[in-house]
Amino acid sequence: MNSETDVEMNIPARVKGWAPEGGAHVELLSRVGVHDIGTLVTVTLRPNPKGHVYDFEYHKKKSALRIGGLVLLRRLKLGNDGTATIKALDVLLENDKGGTSYVVQGAAISLLPPPPTAKTAMVEEAVVAMVRDGITISSIKDGAKRIRQGLEQAAVFGKPGVILTGELKSGDVAEMLLGGERDLTVDDIIYSLEHGTDSELMADVRSSKSKWHLVPFFKADVDPEKTKISAQRMNLSPDDGKTMGYGDGEVYGWTRSNCVLRAYGTEWIIIDTAVICDAEDTEAGLLIDIIEM
Repeated sequence: MNSETDVEMNIPARVKGWAPEGGAHVELLSRVGVHDIGTLVTVTLRPNPKGHVYDFEYHKKKSALRIGGLVLLRRLKLGNDGTATIKALDVLLENDKGGTSYVVQGAAISLLPPPPTAKTAMVEEAVVAMVRDGITISSIKDGAKRIRQGLEQAAVFGKPGVILTGELKSGDVAEMLLGGERDLTVDDIIYSLEHGTDSELMADVRSSKSKWHLVPFFKADVDPEKTKISAQRMNLSPDDGKTMGYGDGEVYGWTRSNCVLRAYGTEWIIIDTAVICDAEDTEAGLLIDIIEM
C-alpha cells in the first residue's frame, strides 16, 4: 500500500487525462504542502462506506466533465508516489471552453448576505481579500504609497477596495473597509485612505507596537448556479448568536479559500469559495487571524 502524508485539503485542479478505477490525472492549481502549483498527480476516490460512487467516471457521464475541465478536489490526501485520494469532487467547469479561469491563492472570503429585497437565501456577491498582496505598514501615509499595485490587481477582478486592520491601544481589533463601489477608482481609494482616515486611528497605527496591515480586496458576483456557495454561508453563519459567521454586510467574517474565478464577458465571477481545510476552517472569523496564521 502507498504511504500517504497527513495533508488533507480542498484544492482546485484541472483534468489532464483519465486513469483506471474512475480516477484522473490532474494538475494542481494551488500549492499543497511541498507540492507546487502545476504538480501532476493521479487521483482516485476513497471508498465510500455508503456505497455511492461519484468519481470522475460518474462525472464524465452525468456532468459532461471533459479533459481540460476544472474540478474541486475535496479532502485531498497526497501519497508519496505521485498519487492522491479524495473524499469527493465538484465540477466547476465541464471543459476548457467555459472561459478563462483564475485562482486567487490563499485568499480570505466573506460571503455577503442576500440583498433585503431578495426572495431567496442565495448569495449574490462576495468580498475577496487578496491576503498575499497585503502589506504591513508603519503609518497610513506609508501604506497609501505602497498599496497601489495590490489595488490595481484587485481592480482587474471586481470592484476594488482596501482593508485596514490591526490591534488598537484598547486591545480590540479594528477592521475598516474602503472602496468596493463601482464608481470608485484606485486613485479615489488611495486618496480616501490617506486623507479620510480618522485621525485617532491614524495615531494608533503610527504608535502601535503590534503590526497593522493593508489588504487589497474586490467585490464580485457569485455564479448563481454554484449553490454550494450559498450553502457554505448558511453552514458557517449559524443563527445561534454564538459565532459571527460571515457577518451582516457591515461587520465581516472571513474564511480561507483558494478562490476560483472565471471570466464572463468583460467581467469575472466567483465559481468556488470552498474553505482550504475542513478540519481547520470550521468557522468564519477576523481577517487579522488569517493574515497572521
